[in-house]
Amino acid sequence: MIAVENTLATAATDLFLRGLAYTEIVRRLNAGPYPAPGGGPWQHGTVWSLLHNDTYAGRPRWGPYHPDGPSVHFPALWDEATYTAVLNERQRRIRRPYVRRGAGPLTGVAYCGRCGGRMTRARTHYKGSTYTFLNCSTHRHRTTTGISCHHNNIPEHRILSEISTFLDWLATPARLDQALDELAANPDHDRIQVELDQVLHTVRDCEQQRQRLVLALAAGQLHADLYRDADDLLLDRLNRARQRASELQQLLDARPDPQARRELLDLLIREFPSLLAHADPAELAALLQQAGIRVEIEANRVTRILLT
Repeated sequence: MIAVENTLATAATDLFLRGLAYTEIVRRLNAGPYPAPGGGPWQHGTVWSLLHNDTYAGRPRWGPYHPDGPSVHFPALWDEATYTAVLNERQRRIRRPYVRRGAGPLTGVAYCGRCGGRMTRARTHYKGSTYTFLNCSTHRHRTTTGISCHHNNIPEHRILSEISTFLDWLATPARLDQALDELAANPDHDRIQVELDQVLHTVRDCEQQRQRLVLALAAGQLHADLYRDADDLLLDRLNRARQRASELQQLLDARPDPQARRELLDLLIREFPSLLAHADPAELAALLQQAGIRVEIEANRVTRILLT
């Protein structure tokens, strides 16, 4: 049973790291030979819980307690590299969209330069041929939302051609170095690090105060009831600080690794024509998203391609 559970967790993790939506992971797992834990079909909540369970990294949680590292009592299914990749993907799904079944190669990559909304895929048929376009989703849904923008219609192949040109331009080592250096200078990282330092100071302060209380109790300088009340307050504050420190550290750990980003961009630079011809469109979209490529379209043309 443990081997089956590990196989399922490995399969779900692989699909998750490829950027597929939870519903698509559910569909693929249900098409496989193993039922969900407890029997029956896989459900969205089951898959979500599995992929957000740090026990698979050997880091089980009990209430507010978040371990700083793997436990010797819980064998890890995810190694440290996989766990870091899972943390990265969790954060990426908070920051940006991820691909769904039937997604196009530019899902979550192309945006309207005027309103910031996603560009939506559409097809038209003319004289026996099919043409694929993208246009502004805000404008497309204006009759429902009451918010309008502009049609911003552009052929999909034109955007892909512009991305190919951008990757060719980025292939110069000096340009790639500069782009990655600019990404590394992230003010959010500095803000998180400052808060983490403050929270860790609180942790140390609470631990020192609890130690002083113990010494005062042992020396007969403090009544037992007063000791318990004061220690309970400090312990509550300490647990909350430890939990916050764990959350902040995970945010820092989940930042895209510069070397992994470089390797992914190198892959796209080398293989983009082949990926266009042979890769599943949804998985190509996931690669472009994970590389941080964003395309902005204004008045039916690409106005900017950048790394985010």
